[in-house]
Amino acid sequence: MRSMQPEISASVYHLSRGYWVTKSMTAIVRTLTPGGFVLAADGRKSGAIDGAVLSDSVQKIFPIKTFAGSFAYSIAGTIELPTDNNLEVALNLAEEIRKSADSLEKRKTRNLAGYAVRLCRPVYQALKNARESGRISLYPSYETNVSTERGDTIIRISLDGFRDGYPSSVVIRIFHENGVLGEPEIFTEPNHLGLHRASGRPEIGRLLWETDDPRLAAYRGPRIFAEDMTLQDAIDRSQSYIRAHADPAAHTIDPECRRTGGHIHVATITPPDGFKWIVEPIPNLNG
Repeated sequence: MRSMQPEISASVYHLSRGYWVTKSMTAIVRTLTPGGFVLAADGRKSGAIDGAVLSDSVQKIFPIKTFAGSFAYSIAGTIELPTDNNLEVALNLAEEIRKSADSLEKRKTRNLAGYAVRLCRPVYQALKNARESGRISLYPSYETNVSTERGDTIIRISLDGFRDGYPSSVVIRIFHENGVLGEPEIFTEPNHLGLHRASGRPEIGRLLWETDDPRLAAYRGPRIFAEDMTLQDAIDRSQSYIRAHADPAAHTIDPECRRTGGHIHVATITPPDGFKWIVEPIPNLNG
């Protein structure tokens, strides 16, 4: 008998029945299917203190231009660091990541982990310089439910794609510990067919994918064997997971779901076609 989506054990994530969810305000779903990767993300940016919606069109998935293979990165965490008086942006981490990725476009690398090391170095240095120059006085903390991790997470950068036809996934975690910037943590993630690696609100994932709770029935969809999951299946399930956060019922389950929403952008990465937008991001009109 074939098993449903794989159950695996790990110490740092909430795991159950073919998915894991890392607690976050950003909802991103990364899934490997027999046909390739599906990446989906919400577009909301909200105020760190009051939760006010600042934009619903923020891009969080980005293609990587490289000769090494077909890849993309997605970002969750603190994107813009304001000055202490909150009058201007002291550092835009998304822009720093983009500049670093552009500089690596023609560089050779053996694997995605090596690329990740090079990618995060300028980002780490930009954070360090911002603090040392006085443009920021404190490093921000981004919420996480991973109790085994050191310090407070600032940003996570997830990389997925194919090199020589083989899937590869790597995560970069930039963090600080009691206000001291730590060396970036880089770890390779195992790839399992049909496994949804998601950020968002864990209770939404649990209710949606583990239970028959009627409050989220509209977003549940059929159960699918991991080896049978198509790209379209993963697209539909990822979009449903993100949309579930915006349902009024979700707001009663976890009020922080209000910080998730906006325009959902979706991409695939496949060996024959590389990176391809299924639903493109829209211009960030609200900043």
